[in-house]
Amino acid sequence: MSTANSHLINSGDSESVWMIILLTDSPGSYSDYYTQQAIANNITVYTIGHGSDVAPLCSSP
Repeated sequence: MSTANSHLINSGDSESVWMIILLTDSPGSYSDYYTQQAIANNITVYTIGHGSDVAPLCSSP
């Protein structure tokens, strides 16, 4: 997230829609700072989780 945010903020075309696709295989550790940075810079983040730790969340009714 840090690298993606920095790239868009410093080099992105301000006329374009900014988005990040975040792939994850488990909860792990993550700093909310990067989410807040994305929000502050109008960056949309799509998260895709895959693996045994995230599967129960996806299959809940």
